[in-house]
This record gives sequence, C-alpha cells and structure tokens, in this order.
Amino acid sequence: MKTNFYSLFSQNLNFSLEENEKEIDNQEILKKIETLKKNLLNISTNWKNKEVYLDIKDRKLFIFMFLALQSLEAKIVLIPIEIKSEDYICFDKIFISDNKNIDNFIFINDDLTLKVGKNFLFSESINENDHLLYLYTSGSTGKPKLIPKTYQNLITELQELKKIFDIKENDTFYFTIPLYHIYGFLFGFLLPLYTNCKLIIDYNFTPETIADFVEKKQISYFISIPSYYKMLVNLNLIEKFRKCKMLVSSSAPLSYEISAEFFKKNIKITEVYGSTETGGIAFRISAIKNDWQLFSYVKIINNNCDYYENDENIKELIIDSPAIYGKEKYYNTGDIVKLSDANKFSLIGRNTRFVKISGKRVDLQYITEKIKEYFYQISCQKITDDIIYIGEIDEKVFVIYENEFPQSNSEMKNELKKHLPGYAVPRYFFSMKIPKNEMGKINKNKINEIVLKIQENKVENK
Repeated sequence: MKTNFYSLFSQNLNFSLEENEKEIDNQEILKKIETLKKNLLNISTNWKNKEVYLDIKDRKLFIFMFLALQSLEAKIVLIPIEIKSEDYICFDKIFISDNKNIDNFIFINDDLTLKVGKNFLFSESINENDHLLYLYTSGSTGKPKLIPKTYQNLITELQELKKIFDIKENDTFYFTIPLYHIYGFLFGFLLPLYTNCKLIIDYNFTPETIADFVEKKQISYFISIPSYYKMLVNLNLIEKFRKCKMLVSSSAPLSYEISAEFFKKNIKITEVYGSTETGGIAFRISAIKNDWQLFSYVKIINNNCDYYENDENIKELIIDSPAIYGKEKYYNTGDIVKLSDANKFSLIGRNTRFVKISGKRVDLQYITEKIKEYFYQISCQKITDDIIYIGEIDEKVFVIYENEFPQSNSEMKNELKKHLPGYAVPRYFFSMKIPKNEMGKINKNKINEIVLKIQENKVENK
C-alpha cells in the first residue's frame, strides 16, 4: 500500500524529468535519491517523523530532496520565498536550503553533497501525527499559517484532476510557478508524478522564451497564472500554444477577456478554484461558461446568506471536502456564490475583507491594524476605524487617513515592509476625508474613482 510519494514514485516507472534537453529517467532519479539518502543518513540515522523545512529553489534539487526525505519518512515543511525568515526560522528545527548558507542549516550543493552548518543541531523532537507535509498559506492575515496535508488529502485531488484533465502517460508537463505553494507543488510536480508523465523543469524567464519553448517541446499541459496569460495575449503569442492539450490557471481570477482570446484560437484555459486550506474546489473554462463546476468530492453545506435573504440560491460557500485536513471538514471560503444547480455556482463576492494581490490572499483588516499600531508607536495617539480606510484597486493597496500622516510616505513604506509582505505594503497614501454616502457608509465607488484618477495621471506616492 502506497503511503507517501516515494512509494508512488517507486511504482510509477515512466515518470521522468527533462532539463536542458537531457532526460532523467526513473532509474537515474532513483540513483540521485539514494545518493541524497546516504548523505542524509551520514548526518543522522533517524529522520522518521522529523519536521524538515525545505528552502530549495532549484527545481531538480527540490524534487530529489523531497523524494529522499519521503523515503526516510520525514515530515516536510515547504517554505515560500516571500515568507519572512522571522516567521519560520527557529534554531531547534531542521532546515535544508540551496540558497541560504546559514550556520544552523544544512546546505545542499548542486552535486548533492550536504554541508552541515557549524551550529547545526539535529532536532530530537518528533511529530507522530498523520501529517505527510505542511504548506504555508500565502499570508492572508499578513502572517502565513502552516496547513497540514495527509497523503490521502493530496491523492484525493490528484485522482480528480487526472479524470478531469484526461491525462495519459505519454503527456508532458511544464510550469512557470514555484513548487513551494500548493498550486505549483500539486500541479507542477505531484500531478505528473501521479499520472506517470514527463515533467520538463527548464527555466525560461520571459513570455517569448516560454512560448517558444512550449511550442518547440510540444507541451501537453502548461501550468501558469493569470498574469502570464495576460502577457501572452498582449504580446500576440497565443498561437504558440495551439498544440497543448490544456492550459491551466489558478491562484487568482483569470479575466473572461483573456480566456476568450485563447478560445478564439481553439485553446482552452481551465481555471481551478481553491486554496491551500481546501485544496481544489471547482473548475471552469470561462470562455465557454461562467459557472464553476464542483469537484466530485466537494459538497456545499446548506446555509442562509444574511446579505441576500430574498434569494435562496445565494449562499456562503461553506464546503465539506476530503482534501481538507482534520476531523472537522467544513470550511468557510469567505466567498458568496449563487447556485445554478447542485454542482455548479457563480461567484458573487466576498463576505470578508480579503483580496488577492499577485495570487496571494491579503487581509485588508490585518493591514489596517498594523498601520494603526505603527501610527500609535509614533504619535502615542490611538487611531479609530472611522478615520482610516485601507483599500485595494488593480492589486495595489492604498491608505486614506483623515489626519496628517506622521511621517513621509517613503518612511512609512520602509517601516511597514518590516511587518508586511512586499505585495501588501500600501502603494498610495491619501490625507483626506473618507468619502461616505448619505447613510454614513463608506462610498467605495467614490474612493475607487479617486484612486483610478491618480493612476491615470501616473502619480504615485513616493
């Protein structure tokens, strides 16, 4: 019985990698894994149930190390590049990196040798739960959370994706996204491994080189994000993807206009809706139909939405799914949906102040609290919610404050960078009255008009 992805790899003999025109077949991958296992066992003979934090950016090294640690039954924690070190570095944990040569880390070299930092101590603590690995959320509350996943959580979604995408063993995969988030990890690595396919791991850094590469290699499944698809449209590169069986998009909404431009060339982009916590929830091709189709294993929990009492088909999207870890499987996504039938829905809006910026979920309320704390430290005056407003437009965060700002905009930005991910630091700062309607509620339309006018004039706070 397969219990981890090393066991799966050992049986899926057609799974292979390709880099720089060189194929690395299953047996060659196995040799690399055995080399790494030997090197790891020279450090300690017992890795079972040890939490190991992986900070490996090279795709090939990541895959080899992941499978080696799986074979040793370690519990792996994937570290995204945007996570601040203060949020994860703890000197009683085990860290392996290919980009941070720190005294208490293990450093992996390109030749698979391991350099042990002079202050490295092998942790004696063990984790005996059923978690296979941990993934960080993108930081929806400003501070990322660790989400556990079991083997069954992940296999459940992989089985569904194989069925939806109709993947065959001679197909090839190529991706542009990092492996340390759920989307890249699942679609860019585990899905080709599970389906016994070839995964091409070359790096291409511009839309033009990516498009040429996909065309040349006749990629079957291209995995990317909306911002890349937008660039491919703007640069007239859609034709390069004609031979793909499917393009996949996730992490942020893909506009109908972009989907439609590809569809005009008979190229379908399948969007997948989900999160680190929930795994995949639904999919669609918006150029064909706007509704989302639920994954077969997902159930929507019946509830009444307070915001739309007169329409019984509008619900908060609370789901039950075996892709969610834990005994209590119900999860409130924060989205409001309209059901078109038992298995389909359209997105109406959100019931929280979460927004997405560069594919990352950001909590505007958390940013508000951080700014209020920062202003209080400077002025010793408490800031009330009625004189400050944090918003987002075109993936840029802005601040409206009814008093004078305590420091220059550049000083505030530099200070906030210490407490917030770069993409969550406000771009614009306005000292003005918060626009409100006649009922005393914030006039978001008026606010957006003001910010858009600033953008059109290409004025940015410095």
